[in-house]
Amino acid sequence: MNCIKCGANLGENDVFCSKCGTRVQKAEGYNTNIENEGMNYNYERSINQQSNVYSQQYRNNTSNKDTVKVCVIILIIVVILVAVCFGFYSVISILNKKNKMQEASGTTTSSKTQSEDLTSTSQVSNTQKTSTYKVNYAGFKLYIPDDLIYEFNTTNDAINIGDALSSWLARLTIQKLPFQQLKQNRSYIRSNLEEYLSSYNASVSNPTLETIDGIEFILFEIDLAGTHELLAVSGLNSMYTACTEIINENNDYDKNILKDIIPILKTAEYEGESRNLETNGKIKTTDINKALQKAIDEQTNE
Repeated sequence: MNCIKCGANLGENDVFCSKCGTRVQKAEGYNTNIENEGMNYNYERSINQQSNVYSQQYRNNTSNKDTVKVCVIILIIVVILVAVCFGFYSVISILNKKNKMQEASGTTTSSKTQSEDLTSTSQVSNTQKTSTYKVNYAGFKLYIPDDLIYEFNTTNDAINIGDALSSWLARLTIQKLPFQQLKQNRSYIRSNLEEYLSSYNASVSNPTLETIDGIEFILFEIDLAGTHELLAVSGLNSMYTACTEIINENNDYDKNILKDIIPILKTAEYEGESRNLETNGKIKTTDINKALQKAIDEQTNE
């Protein structure tokens, strides 16, 4: 058999011309197994290559999807963390701002309130000092311990003192009266208190003398319609006396509360006659209170 292009002699099984490379036209009945096997091989190889390509693309797509999911989850976590941090920062900023405002104004509010009459103590609402604080009152310099809070009670010309938990309140007044004479006439104090408090239907116990932490007290127990008040009278110097009225959340006559007041009494320093809480002129706030109360009583009785 010869090549149809160059005429070169060809072998029986030649597929291409060994001289010019032209593909040999097979004669009828020529055995095509070799050619078919080559074509099948090429076809299978093509299919396998395409399958590998598709498999690789699927793996790439799956990997890309997983990567996207991971990125989305990380982004969500970052957003949540940022929101939480911002929330904490906002709360802390608000608290700091509030504390600065309170420090600037010098006041905080206590949660406990009491009626403003003779046998009660008004609400303590001053800032709790971070260190022992010096207060000028009734000619004395008083040192309030840092674990107590206080306020000036101008209605009764006194200082209200209490603990930070508002479990008790004490109203402290300073009078220009010699303590030794009061001690000698303590029975008269009781009768005068009963007379003065008769309009309140209050009862006053017999006075007792007790020394607590080195301070001598004249103690009275006052009962006003079920409200119990401890009245403690003690000397500051030869001419001045401190009167402390105490009520507490247990509504009993707890003498142990005096141990919180005693440091104030012991460190009190007399400086002079001037009184920074004294009202103008000679009008006393107690006289005004009596007049107002009398007007109410008279109108009620009509």
